[in-house]
Amino acid sequence: MKAVALLLSLGMLLPLAAAPKRQPRVPATQCATCHGTEKVLPAGHVDIRKGKPACGECHTGDTTLRGKLPLVHRHALAGVSCEDCHGKGKPSAKAQPAACVRCHEMEALVAKTAQAKDHNPHADQHGYAANCNLCHHQHKPSKNYCITCHSFNWPVP
Repeated sequence: MKAVALLLSLGMLLPLAAAPKRQPRVPATQCATCHGTEKVLPAGHVDIRKGKPACGECHTGDTTLRGKLPLVHRHALAGVSCEDCHGKGKPSAKAQPAACVRCHEMEALVAKTAQAKDHNPHADQHGYAANCNLCHHQHKPSKNYCITCHSFNWPVP
């Protein structure tokens, strides 16, 4: 029985061991700091180590980075540091929604998603929209929290 429990716990820990180690205040151009020698950009991609990347110059329209990069990378590329959301010191918890709305005004988000099919995710009647962390995750893929009860199919950046 102990052997089964040990094997199960190892199976649960392996994905964590494979994840890159996060480093505070690492510039977006220093991929190797977290990813080591793992190649994370597609073959033939512009070398982003040669200066501050202007990702938005190439990634527009169908090649937009929306949904392709973890939000932590998108924030770093936009010049948002870990401290901007978590405060000084080692982050110990998720950023609070107040940190999100300092840059992402709720009224603007409501207007931006007003044409969403079926229902506007930022104008919900349940009050969940005020907790950004339910859908938007910085260090893992985001998810549509609304599908817990509804069948709304929204892409969540």
